Amino acid sequence: MMTNPQALTQKPSSILAIIPARGGSKRLKNKNMRPFHGKPLVSHAIETAKNSKLFDAVIVTSDASPILDIARSHNVIAHRRPAKLSTDVSPTWMAVIDALDQYPTYPQTIALLQPTSPLRTTQDISAAVTQFYADTSCRSLMSVCKKTHQPHTPYIMYNNNLHIQKPAPKLDTPYQVVVPNGAIYIVDTKQFKKHKSFFCPPCRAFLMTTESSIDIDTANDLNNATRQFPFA
Repeated sequence: MMTNPQALTQKPSSILAIIPARGGSKRLKNKNMRPFHGKPLVSHAIETAKNSKLFDAVIVTSDASPILDIARSHNVIAHRRPAKLSTDVSPTWMAVIDALDQYPTYPQTIALLQPTSPLRTTQDISAAVTQFYADTSCRSLMSVCKKTHQPHTPYIMYNNNLHIQKPAPKLDTPYQVVVPNGAIYIVDTKQFKKHKSFFCPPCRAFLMTTESSIDIDTANDLNNATRQFPFA
């Protein structure tokens, strides 16, 4: 595991895990630092990424010194992002581009692992990465779960393909409406930089259970995840 961005070189299978963890949060104060079964949420994300043994490097991008200190304590790359990329309305893709720009050459693949998905397991990451690389036509992959509410942006899933539902495409094969759960995003770096999005067609779906798909945004979410762990 490398801790120096300058050490990451372009190679056919190079893959970088990026953990976005800004200090502020709107609905649940300091949520990325919230304790979850004895550790901050960001620590769970780092440990899960490292334990997968899949990544050439893991980088935590944050504007908060305590979070960057946690990253260093785990012996991963700590990147301080500018305050202008750490607001409530700052898109995550901009923080990822900022982190990537620290590298002399880009990795071939990026995996985004948000700290607010503590029920995501090492096995989930391994299965998602395996699925991504097994499909040579795949440009991106997003973890999803079955729809349990009316999402802002619903997606259509059929044969592990993802399409944004606007409107639903005419399909001859059975499909279901799913929502991204925020746990795992994997994308070809060139496509990501071109589209400035983690949804780069052809995009595949990695289906996770509703129980393991809790995305912590409120105190109620945190309580629900705490009750589920480690049984999700």
